[in-house]
Amino acid sequence: MPNRFAKRNRMAARLLGIGGLIPFYFCALLTWVETTRVWALDAVTGYAAVILAFLGAVHWGGRWPNWTGAITSARWCSASCRR
Repeated sequence: MPNRFAKRNRMAARLLGIGGLIPFYFCALLTWVETTRVWALDAVTGYAAVILAFLGAVHWGGRWPNWTGAITSARWCSASCRR
């Protein structure tokens, strides 16, 4: 039974990932239109910033699963510098 759920979760993750590309493609198409060029570039820049912030939060959340509240410089460096 776990196999069925794993397959469904992979498919859902793939669909959500592909769906996240739609705004990039849509804004890229809008840059070809002279009247919407500035708006499209601003929109894609903002969307990219939100996506990067989300990925950064996921990175930090994955690095600190057993956080006890003690913030040390070694912990900050470890979370910031490691891949």
